[in-house]
Amino acid sequence: MEKHKSIGSDFENWLEAEGLLEEVEIAATKKAFVTHLQTEIKKKNQKTSPRKISH
Repeated sequence: MEKHKSIGSDFENWLEAEGLLEEVEIAATKKAFVTHLQTEIKKKNQKTSPRKISH
């Protein structure tokens, strides 16, 4: 069985050949930013939300 040293590079080469590399990189960067932002907003909301008091 042949082992592939860098399958990711082949995929990037294919994206580049198809003219899609830049578009995919931009979309991935936006997704990562939004995911990070959502996580930070959740953290902030947890810190600032009033705590429920049990009696």
